Amino acid sequence: MTKLAQKIDVLLAEVESMALSRESTRQREAAREARWQKVADRWISLAAKASDLMSPEEDQRVSEAILRSDDGPYRGWISDLASGRCRLPQLSAETMKQLMLAWLSPLVDAYMNAAICASCGLEYPKCKLPPVSDWKLLPGKQPGVGEPPWYDLPEFFTSCPHCGSILQGQGMDWPHLIDMKSYPWMQLDGYVGKQTEENNRNG
Repeated sequence: MTKLAQKIDVLLAEVESMALSRESTRQREAAREARWQKVADRWISLAAKASDLMSPEEDQRVSEAILRSDDGPYRGWISDLASGRCRLPQLSAETMKQLMLAWLSPLVDAYMNAAICASCGLEYPKCKLPPVSDWKLLPGKQPGVGEPPWYDLPEFFTSCPHCGSILQGQGMDWPHLIDMKSYPWMQLDGYVGKQTEENNRNG
């Protein structure tokens, strides 16, 4: 075999490998899209069930918020679900109601407005904090000593409204850090999966 023929064989092998890689990527993205559709359908179904538990005023506020798809209070949550930064477990209607109403609160932090339960992957809203100068230590606590919390700070949820885990310290995480981590809940139903690099480029 000539050197030219050898180079052609190597090139053809590389092209075939690239084609197989693209096909594998397409299959993974098709499976991911199917999981996202399932999660989206679950969100809609849970919202409808939660609506049945709301007062007319609450239901109207939630409905108006859902219609604000571009800048509404639920946009970040839904975007993080689609991006694989959180999970949507099979919530009870009451839990979905609590979450949907909490997201509408004017007390939601405008910047670090969401966190993730490290145990089940549920995303929940974070309450805006007072100035650091106004933070008050909890009785018997010292900053950074022992397990958190150390301060008496406002929270919508001190424990996960779904699984009950304590949402302090290693019990919670931030959506923007999830891409670099792996949690057991990423293997459970209700998780879309992380975006591939090719999907990120095309998106």
